[in-house]
Order: sequence, then structure tokens, then C-alpha cells
Amino acid sequence: MDMVNEEMTAALKDVVSAQVDTNGIARINMWDTANRILSRLLLPLMCRPLMRCIKTAAKHATPVIKERMAILDAADEKGLEPELPNDMLSAIIVAAKKDSKSENEYDPLVIVARMMVLNFVQSYTNLVTMTNLVYDLISLPEGDFETMVEDLRAEIQREMDKGDGYSHGFFQRLDLMDSLIRESIRYNPIGETGLERAVGKKGGFTFSNGIHVPQGALLAAPIKVYQRDEAAYPGGFNPRRSMEDPEHPKVTDISPSFLNFGLGRGACPGRWFTSNLLKLVLTHLLLDYDFVRLDKRPENVRKVTLDEPCGRFLITLKKRKV
Repeated sequence: MDMVNEEMTAALKDVVSAQVDTNGIARINMWDTANRILSRLLLPLMCRPLMRCIKTAAKHATPVIKERMAILDAADEKGLEPELPNDMLSAIIVAAKKDSKSENEYDPLVIVARMMVLNFVQSYTNLVTMTNLVYDLISLPEGDFETMVEDLRAEIQREMDKGDGYSHGFFQRLDLMDSLIRESIRYNPIGETGLERAVGKKGGFTFSNGIHVPQGALLAAPIKVYQRDEAAYPGGFNPRRSMEDPEHPKVTDISPSFLNFGLGRGACPGRWFTSNLLKLVLTHLLLDYDFVRLDKRPENVRKVTLDEPCGRFLITLKKRKV
């Protein structure tokens, strides 16, 4: 898109750096627990750097947003489906118009702010997941590593030869790569816990086994412990696990035994985007570079309930001679 230039990219990066420090640790907003009157007085001052980033991005994004809003408005007047690009920005605009508070939400500046929040969320999670994926691949045992890389490249080339490389259908057919990604996410989830929920029911909630939790209590599932349980997933890290499973589960498939993307109605709707993005990056790396294998995988770093890959470890890539 024309709006994505150096200045806007810098603004997007500033939004991420404003919420994560140089060590990758998410900053806690002290004003969340401050006196409400004090928060109302001082919060606008604290938000000035963030608003500058939003306004910088809006300078470039607003013309594109207004153009799409005009298309959407014209289609609504005629009772037709709008011919909008199928991307995140269009989805945000359509959702804003349908919102019950559309008089506030259906505004270019608000839409830019929504877009930047989603950009932050996907940037952090995909960066962490991709780093874990590379570490898991290059720390496979000697012999297994070389065979896996060779098989992945063969799969990519075989599907590329069908003529629709880098399409959604192409990525859907990369079964071995999907199995590797699913196993990496399974074995190294971003957090120690998942499925975070707050008890909102007045008087609390009582489970079927009699355990009672009061209103306001925070609950979470220990997904890392469970997804490393030998009873549920025997054999440790196995990048071909999904290929060997008769059901051939995909990385986007959710179940009580695979909770990285949540479960039920609250499951992450962006998991297909994440799957395609990870496959896109890994395809590029495998086709253009040779990895140097590691004898030992770098240890992850625990940050409260987050479990992040080491961000200071150097790996070696060599440009392939094809």
C-alpha cells in the first residue's frame, strides 16, 4: 500500500518499543492502579508519545482509509457488497461501521489506532514464535537436522512447481512444515499459562468437582506443563508428530490438548494469518540460506508467565549457492 513508507514504519516500531523495553520485557502501566482522579489528570501527558506515533501514521494512512470508507458508504447506500481489498485494514473499517458506537469508532484516527494495536500484538507474538521455530529447527540432532532441512526444501519445491507459490493454497499444502511449526508452538508456547479468564459471575463460580472461585478471581491453564506432559505427547520434541498422527492435525486446529490459540468462541481468529506468515518466512530462509546447526538449543528466558526465546544469541546463516 502507498501509505506504508519509512516514516509510517518508524511510527509503528515506536509503538512497539513504547510497550516493550530493550530487554523485550513488557512494561506495566502504573496508572492502571493509580487513583482515578490522578489518572485522568496525568494520563493524557503520559500518552503524548503514543499519540504522536498514531498521528504520524494517520498522516499516511488517512487518505487510504477515507477512500475505503467512501467505497463502503456508497455500497451501503445501494445495498451492495463493498469491493474492498481483503486485508486487515478493510476488516477494521467494516467492523467500525457496524459497531453500535460507530459515531466514535468510524473515524480515521480511531481506525489507525486500532490498526497499530493489532500491529503490536502480531509483531510481538510472531517474532517470539518465529525465533522459537528457528531455534528448534537448528538444534535438532545431527542427521535429523540435515534430513529435515532437505525434506522441507523438497516439499517447498514440489508445491512451488504447481504454479501457485506463496498463495494461501500453497501454504496449506506444506504439511511437513506445518507439522514442524505446530510441534514448535506446542513445545515452546509463548506463555507458561493460557486461556486466562476472570470470574465475572456474581457470587463466584463453582466447578463440577466442587471447587469454588470468587467473583473477580483470575484463572489460567498451565499450558506449557500440560503440552510437555509425556502422557499427552510422548517422545519429547518430534517435528514430524502431525505427519505420524492419523488425524494429521494442522497448526490452526485447536483442541483441549493444544491450547496455544485458545479454545471455543474465544480462540484466536488470527491463527491462519500466523500460520501463513511463519511459513512465508521459513520458506524464504530455507530457499535462500543454509543454517549452521547448534549442538544445544539456547535456553528460553522466563519473564513472569512469559517464556521467551533468548534474544541475545547469535546464529549463523550462509547464503546458498543455487
